[in-house]
Amino acid sequence: MQEAIDTCRRGTVQWVKGNLDRAVELFDEAIRLDTNYATAYCNRGSVQIARGDFEAAVADLTHAIRIDAAYARAYNNRGYARRKMNDLEKAIADFSEAIRLDPQYVEAYRNRYETFKLLGQAEECQRDRARYQELKQQKKQPVAGGRR
Repeated sequence: MQEAIDTCRRGTVQWVKGNLDRAVELFDEAIRLDTNYATAYCNRGSVQIARGDFEAAVADLTHAIRIDAAYARAYNNRGYARRKMNDLEKAIADFSEAIRLDPQYVEAYRNRYETFKLLGQAEECQRDRARYQELKQQKKQPVAGGRR
């Protein structure tokens, strides 16, 4: 497992550097090393989003969710890929599940309010936008001791 984690970390470094093909190769290797490593599938799915291959992204993110049904980030990212595919109702369902799993998940609220806006659901959009702004503001405020 540690080798898969290390390989996945190297993939993440390549992803951040913009070396998407190399990142996918490293995530593939991490998956080969540990076929039940949800993070490798999630990261590869995220790179597939960056490449514009939304179907591959949904497949990888769905696999990550099968491995770890409580993986809020995988639901959020799959929702984003589905929104890009114009599958808005399923995108809303994914963002909602991410929020259910992690009620403080700022980006899931943003993604859901943007999708509600596309659907013309103004009340839901406003509610989620307000929650997004509230959570975003909370993250900016220092906690006790002056640390963030």
